[in-house]
Amino acid sequence: MYYKKVISIKYVSKSYYVSGNELLYNDGKSLYHYDLLNNKEIYSAAVNKGFEFIKRVKEIIIGISSFAYTFLSLDFQPIKITLVENGLGDYNLFNDNLVIVTTDYDYTNFLPKQGLQDVFSDKVLWETDLGQTIHIKAGQVYTFSFNEINKRKIINGEVIWSLKITAEKTVPKFIAALKSILILGLNENVLLGINTETGEVLWKIENFNNSSYVLDENEGRLKGITGIGYYEIDIVSGKRHRTLLRSIEEISNPEIFDSQRDNFVLIGDHIITTDCSRGIIAAFNTKTLKYDWIHEEKDVYFPAAKPIKFYDPYLFVLDNKSTLHIFKREDKIV
Repeated sequence: MYYKKVISIKYVSKSYYVSGNELLYNDGKSLYHYDLLNNKEIYSAAVNKGFEFIKRVKEIIIGISSFAYTFLSLDFQPIKITLVENGLGDYNLFNDNLVIVTTDYDYTNFLPKQGLQDVFSDKVLWETDLGQTIHIKAGQVYTFSFNEINKRKIINGEVIWSLKITAEKTVPKFIAALKSILILGLNENVLLGINTETGEVLWKIENFNNSSYVLDENEGRLKGITGIGYYEIDIVSGKRHRTLLRSIEEISNPEIFDSQRDNFVLIGDHIITTDCSRGIIAAFNTKTLKYDWIHEEKDVYFPAAKPIKFYDPYLFVLDNKSTLHIFKREDKIV
């Protein structure tokens, strides 16, 4: 596996959209339309919103910022701007027409109330109770709180099933979903496998890493890499396996590649990840347990909060200076 560097684009916010060889990106002041095949800018236009998310939906572009969503024409001219008084609950667009909004907030106990809003009608379709957050994963809608998980109907929020839990510090963390299985992380070291049709707990793993995973849909396994080991979990049975690659003491060696992110990209048998403190991106082979491809950018690092993205054949990663590094997958191996 080999990735050839295509270009680095400076001053890119974390919002960019890729379709084929076309790239739309935002620097907080302007939107740009870029041709990846020919490595050239097609056009740009100033915008008055720094978008956290952008996507083309048919003949319009929808941009989402902290307290608004904006419709733009394909040449970046504004069509409408809709303000959201309490802000967006998630910088994403679901089913090409839905956003999660905060409809109220308890500032004493720091508990939000959220709703699902249609961006074309600007109407809130339904709301949660105070303290519940909405999560849309694999086409299904869930609400999480400190003591309960609900599966709901997307159209009206009607509860399909409820599961009582105990989350001491944070609401449950979504790990993965495939077919009829939902994987969640509780607290810092608990993993749950849940039947999405019934809400039944299929398995529970305690005192085990519950972050740093990516789902291999073909094998039905969670796969993850950290600084010291490689992990696999069968999502049907909950059976787990850990392979230590080095001792904890070795992590203090500054030359060791130390992956500490939990938003990998899985391409075939390779996990694409980055070093936590240096500008190194690499492809970890889950079969040989070795890194087949390593690339370094000097004087930067790749923050874990900025996801790696892959739109075949292009690989994208943002560094700490808001430079977007773009690679193209090649057939040759070096």
